[in-house]
Amino acid sequence: CQSLEPLNGQDIGNALYGLQRCADSTELRAVLAALAPKICQSSEPLNAQNIGNALYGLQRCADSAELRAILDAMVPKIVQCSEPLSEQTIGNALYGLQRCADSKELRAILEAIAPKIIQYPEPLKQQAIGTALYGLQRCADSTELRAVLAALAPKIRQSLEPLKGQTVGNALYGLQRCADSTELRAVLAALAPKICQSSEPLNAQSIGNALYGLQRCADSAELREVLTAIVPKIVQCSEPFKSQHVEMALRGLQHGRNSLELRAVFAALVPKIDAVSDPFSHRLRRELSALQQCEDSPELQAIVAALKSKITNVDDHERRGRIDVGNLPAGWSMHWHEGKNFYYHPDHGSQWALVDESLPYGWSVHTDKGRTYYHHQQHGSQWSRPDFASCDMRSVRASKHGESWRD
Repeated sequence: CQSLEPLNGQDIGNALYGLQRCADSTELRAVLAALAPKICQSSEPLNAQNIGNALYGLQRCADSAELRAILDAMVPKIVQCSEPLSEQTIGNALYGLQRCADSKELRAILEAIAPKIIQYPEPLKQQAIGTALYGLQRCADSTELRAVLAALAPKIRQSLEPLKGQTVGNALYGLQRCADSTELRAVLAALAPKICQSSEPLNAQSIGNALYGLQRCADSAELREVLTAIVPKIVQCSEPFKSQHVEMALRGLQHGRNSLELRAVFAALVPKIDAVSDPFSHRLRRELSALQQCEDSPELQAIVAALKSKITNVDDHERRGRIDVGNLPAGWSMHWHEGKNFYYHPDHGSQWALVDESLPYGWSVHTDKGRTYYHHQQHGSQWSRPDFASCDMRSVRASKHGESWRD
C-alpha cells in the first residue's frame, strides 16, 4: 500500500493471478484495496496475457467494494489493449468472473471484453468454450451480457473440436442466470449440435450441471434442440446419480412446457431417480411442487411417482432422529449440503453434529449403526451420556493442573 513504485503490466497480471486460490477474507480484501489504485496509476498498457491472468486470479473473490474497485481499474486497461486476445485469454478472463455479482463494474468489464471476442479471428476450442461460459454463472441479464453471448455464439458454432463431457456441463451451467433472449438462443443453437457430436459420456455431475443451467430458458426451438441432445447422454450415463444431481436437474426443468423433448428428458431421468441410494434434502419437496405445475403427461406422472417414493424415504429418515428445526437452540440454524444436514451458529461456526443444550459444554451427540454415543474434542468419545456433575469435577481437576476445561 505504501509502495511508490508504479506497477507495470506484467506486475498487475502476476499480482492478481497469484490470488486465484485465495478465499474471500478481510486480508484478501485488504490486498485488493491496496492494488486497485496502483492499477489505476499504472501508465503502462496491459497486453492480452496480462489481462487474462489478472481477471483469472479473481475467480474466488466474493463480491465486495474492493473487488469492484479492481474491476473498475481493469476496464480502461482492457479497452486500451491493442493486442488481440487469444482464445485462452478469452476463456481465462471470463472464467475469473464466476463469483462476481451483478454490478455496474462487472457490466463494464463485459462491455470491454465483448469486442475483443469479436476481433478474435478463429473459432474457440472446447476448453475455452467451457471456461468462458462457466464464468458467466452469476451475471444477470443485461445489454452487456447479451453482447458477450452474441460474440461467443459464432465462435462456438464454428468450432471443430468435439466437446468433452465436463465442457458440456460447465458451458450450460454458466447460463443459469441468463434470461431468454435472441443472444441466449444463439448460444443454445450453437451448443446443441456440439453436444450431439460429443462422443464422450457425461457423468452424473455434468448432467446435473447442464440441466441446472437451463432454469431461465424459455421454451424455444433452440432449447428443445439442447434437450434432444442431452437425452441420450442421460440414458448412456453409467454412473449412479446422487440426490444432488437429481435436484439440480429438476431445478433446470421447472419452467419447461409439455414438449416431446422435455417429456423425453423426464423419461430418461426416471430410472436414474429410482436408483438413487443417498437421502434427498428438503429441497425435493420444492422441486416436486414446481414440477406438478407443468402440463400433465405420462412421463411427468412417472417422474412424480418416483419422487414421491423418495419423499417417503426422506420422511422416514427424519423420523429416525433428525432434530425438528423449530426446536434448535437459540442462534442455531439447520442447512443442507449434498443431502446431509449440518448446523450453523454465527459465533460457533458449522458442525455436522446435532446441537443439544442439555449436554455439558463441548459435548455433542452422534449415532453409529443405530447406537448413540457422545464426543468431546478434548476428552474423546463415550457411550454413556455425560452429566454436568462429572464435567464440573473434570473442570476442577483440570484447573489444578493449570489446564482449561473449556479451551
